[in-house]
Amino acid sequence: MHDLLRTPPPGTPDEFIKEALRCQLIEHILTLLDQPLSDVEKAGSCKAHLVDSCKIMAESLVYGEQVSKILQSSSVWNDYKDQRHDLFIQTSSHMQALTGGSTGPQIAGYLTSSVTSATAGKQNMITPPPLVDN
Repeated sequence: MHDLLRTPPPGTPDEFIKEALRCQLIEHILTLLDQPLSDVEKAGSCKAHLVDSCKIMAESLVYGEQVSKILQSSSVWNDYKDQRHDLFIQTSSHMQALTGGSTGPQIAGYLTSSVTSATAGKQNMITPPPLVDN
């Protein structure tokens, strides 16, 4: 659901949101957010995606007002709406290049590597490639 809303084919998000409103999917999502989801592996990540999906639906120019009204009337939503949920989403393959994930080639790690005292302050001392006359 989250991916459908993030990178949809043209026209799809509003059609999906219309159906979500019709079948009370948003209310069901709020019910799920109010439960521990103990049977779900990575429950925090699951809830983060549910919250993000609700936020995306609330941004709809066509149905966003209706979605927001449902969300704002929920005490459960008040517990989730302002939290940063990206911290709960598990590492995906495209993030491993930034974080130096444990699978695949260890080519980066920009977000998790530390600067040692030997390299501290030397970031600006990189020599550029030589100029080539054409």
